[in-house]
Amino acid sequence: MKNKKIIENISLKMNLSEKKVKKLLANFTDTLVEKLNDGYEVELPNIGSFYVEKIEEKVVPNKNGTKTLMPPKLVVRYKENSILTEKINS
Repeated sequence: MKNKKIIENISLKMNLSEKKVKKLLANFTDTLVEKLNDGYEVELPNIGSFYVEKIEEKVVPNKNGTKTLMPPKLVVRYKENSILTEKINS
């Protein structure tokens, strides 16, 4: 589902303007990124949790046979809540 459709659905269900819902989602995203950058795990009840994991540097082979050092990086991970999984599978 595209962002526009999500905004439309929330707008209808909550009787809010699409402009307000769009601002709400933007603020939610900003807060989520801010907290992840601060090192927090963000848990959403009945949905799941987001956290940042550090991938250590590693040496990987290239297509031409040489090896390249991949620098360390941070990646966002998501772990779904069992309630969400049950709702999807029911």
